[in-house]
Amino acid sequence: MCDAGNGADRQEGRVSSNAPKRLGPDEITRREAPAVGTDAVRLFDKRLCDLILAVKEAGLADFVEVQLQNFSEFSIFRYGFAPGTTGPERVAELALQGLPSEVLKQELVQELCFLDERMAVDYWGCFAEVFSWGAPPGAISDTALFPHREQELFLLLQPEHVTRMLDSLRAHQGELTIMAEPELARLQSWRETCLKDRGRMVAYLFGS
Repeated sequence: MCDAGNGADRQEGRVSSNAPKRLGPDEITRREAPAVGTDAVRLFDKRLCDLILAVKEAGLADFVEVQLQNFSEFSIFRYGFAPGTTGPERVAELALQGLPSEVLKQELVQELCFLDERMAVDYWGCFAEVFSWGAPPGAISDTALFPHREQELFLLLQPEHVTRMLDSLRAHQGELTIMAEPELARLQSWRETCLKDRGRMVAYLFGS
């Protein structure tokens, strides 16, 4: 592990008083962090992320409507809403709950842009070991994508950055404790995907 150092109770379109409390903006942000003390990586759709961030506030409801079937069960865009509630009704309700458009976009990115399963990173591939001088040139911090955030939760890596991680991991393969050859091969496959499609990146998620 790395020490990063760093439903049923709802009426149509309205939140029932018996429905579970919604996550506030700060809670949504914290939910994205991986397990305590463990950094992780995940394939990321940067092209879709850019599309989401470019959506105007007036077009946000229509975007949500198109993506409804792609949200997870506990997404803020699905959880507690009655079947048949439209995208515009959901966005309007969330706005009444105090969630501004930048937080809704953040949730859209969280729901739609992280691909494949999260994979924990061994010490020899962690940020503090491989990038001890700081974020490498070309990497993109989530705080650049979401300026309202105060804490950096993930960093988007280019294929050459992933290569550095792989080189370090393979150089210390006999010392790895939570990654083995299948995980290294998976990380390698993500790197190859990013080389073929520059709209994909590898997200490095910081533990806490």
